[in-house]
Amino acid sequence: MKKYLIATLLLAGAATPALAATGQHYVVEDTTKYCSVIDTMPSKASDLKILGDRQGYGSKDRAEAALKGMSGCKAQG
Repeated sequence: MKKYLIATLLLAGAATPALAATGQHYVVEDTTKYCSVIDTMPSKASDLKILGDRQGYGSKDRAEAALKGMSGCKAQG
């Protein structure tokens, strides 16, 4: 399942390069409850659920801090 999450993240990053330029970071959860921080807004078709601030976090550090404070997520590893 991790392969699918990685593939989805790569696809989202390749499909929306304009969003990456905004500097927003998102905390997302996949269908198996694994959570991570990505730097592009996931597409509606990606099966990723945005957690926390749906508008995104202004820095990766803020997004990672928010992720650490969330319960119910499995750590990637």
